[in-house]
Amino acid sequence: ISTVIESRPNIFLVNLDDATERMLDWRKPDGTYVMPNLQALKAQATVFPNTVVADPSCCESRSATFTGRYPHNNGVLRQSDGQHLDTQHTFVHYLKQSGYATAMAGKFLTTWPTTTPPDWDRYSYIRGGYYNPVINRNGITSTYSGYSTNLLMDHLRDSLWAFKLSNDAQPWLAMWTPQAPHIAGGYKTLATPETQYAAVNMGNCTQPGELNNNRTDKPPYVSYAAADPVYVQNLCTSQIRTLISVDNQIAKMVTALRNLGEYNSTVVIIQSDNGYHWNENGWFSKFYPYEPSVSIPLYIRWPGHFNAGFDTRIASSLDVTATILDAAQVTP
Repeated sequence: ISTVIESRPNIFLVNLDDATERMLDWRKPDGTYVMPNLQALKAQATVFPNTVVADPSCCESRSATFTGRYPHNNGVLRQSDGQHLDTQHTFVHYLKQSGYATAMAGKFLTTWPTTTPPDWDRYSYIRGGYYNPVINRNGITSTYSGYSTNLLMDHLRDSLWAFKLSNDAQPWLAMWTPQAPHIAGGYKTLATPETQYAAVNMGNCTQPGELNNNRTDKPPYVSYAAADPVYVQNLCTSQIRTLISVDNQIAKMVTALRNLGEYNSTVVIIQSDNGYHWNENGWFSKFYPYEPSVSIPLYIRWPGHFNAGFDTRIASSLDVTATILDAAQVTP
């Protein structure tokens, strides 16, 4: 990152839920990308293909990114520990204290209480869900009609226009964290695509498991799990289909930033909170310390600072925290 003192950039962080590089790069059987708008943005960004998370589980991973500290240092060791997040030492708190306007739309932490997520000037907070979600929007909780991926981006764009009208010179932090491509509910459920995309042919996405399904060299929590490639095929197809809507909203995000006159003065970061197994090691879901669970996509677009192309060095989701603070010229 440049050390030249200049106007502080806006920061737009997209945090997808359970997305992998494979999902974002998926092509349909006809060879076309599922996410062409993301691919266009990715072509302008630095891509970090060797990025890992601190912990392959939503709440712990997000807390690590918020604080720049590993779970054993930030107090959020389990999904149930969201309320233990040290909110006084997050990049959101630091940026707000340094003069940034802040807005978020989507999931915050899996087990965060029903109270307002701290340090956000404007927010649309959900606990999860795809269709007709319950959203706490700036302190008023209502059930909204529609698809949450789309609703949340609409709300976030409204917040950015509100910031522009209030004080166009003030830099802002925006965070969009939709449900996609997370499953809709509990164990062995599927993700819920928009109705018009629910039958799009995505081809075979189940990955090869262990040779002859022999996992005797693995620890019991792996070897005892029953492989279920039929479920995995339905699962991965449903997840990829939800990303069509994500891609539509990324196009709207880019258009909004251009209309705001902020596209080239905004650091756009796209990442996920953890990876996901599609039958690798005979497993589905995340949580295991194997490559499919701990690897995430990471793209950063900031003209003049991050060049288009690939940076193959090892990167961590904690590096995202440091990068945000450095870009905003904030010392924690």
